[in-house]
Amino acid sequence: MISRLFMMTPYDHAMALAARGFSVVPCEAKGKRSLVQVKYGTGPWDSSLQPIFNAFPAGVDLNVGFLTGVRTEKGYLVDVDLDDEWAANLIRPCLPPTEAIFGRAGRPRTHYLYYTSNNFLRMAYIQESRGILLELRSLDCMTLGPGSIAGDPPSLYAWDIDGEPGQTSLLVLMKALDRALSRVNGLCIKRSLNGLKRASVD
Repeated sequence: MISRLFMMTPYDHAMALAARGFSVVPCEAKGKRSLVQVKYGTGPWDSSLQPIFNAFPAGVDLNVGFLTGVRTEKGYLVDVDLDDEWAANLIRPCLPPTEAIFGRAGRPRTHYLYYTSNNFLRMAYIQESRGILLELRSLDCMTLGPGSIAGDPPSLYAWDIDGEPGQTSLLVLMKALDRALSRVNGLCIKRSLNGLKRASVD
């Protein structure tokens, strides 16, 4: 899987995500900044921006992001982003089932994708001594997808389970996280609207 991802072009990666119904966005090479002003639409790609083949031209090194919180026939796409590995080990066993899980070299299984029936503001679970433990990314957020290279040191994002996002709800996700983090002291939840020009990406 890893070797095949390295052989694919940014356009290939973008088309693979678009084929899933994801709204893809070109991002700077080895970085997280969107290279276009993005907006939400109801389809996998808003053609009023530019066609995918124009956004990911041949020979140009780019990362590929995708928007969360976009309405589809299956629901709203949500990314459970596990920022802290200690907390991730508590959270993974409690999450609802999904067949769409990815991460990057050295930090696999850190992005769990779901479709939910409702949209919501980004939610960050923060512990006073460890910082952000995880984020629930929905409305007005963006995530780097498989095929991107980022981090310190730069490493390749790749699928751990390459299937369909699970179906769930915000209530089910929050109850799962409550169970997983019930013994974590000093935990708070911060809700925010990032704004697409400052979209949250990892």
